[in-house]
Amino acid sequence: NHTYKKIELVGTSPDSIENAVQNALQMAGESIRNIRWVEVHEIRGQVVDAKVDHWQVGVKLGFTLEASDAPETLEEKYEREKAEKEGTRAASAEV
Repeated sequence: NHTYKKIELVGTSPDSIENAVQNALQMAGESIRNIRWVEVHEIRGQVVDAKVDHWQVGVKLGFTLEASDAPETLEEKYEREKAEKEGTRAASAEV
């Protein structure tokens, strides 16, 4: 079983739509692991002198969440806060 997360980005390129998508993937890959798919949902072009000067491509990237990426559950938050309070009390008692 896997859990996925999707984010939206806009990749750009003066050369082509494909390069704009690749630029978005490359940049995202520098900080996001386990990218599994890309959805192109928007294509724009900046027009200069009646020609597309720069492509802007909106993409949605899907990636697999790892256990360390999962949000903290209420139970985990309660246990963490409880442990932090006990640690604070123990440190205060030593002073």
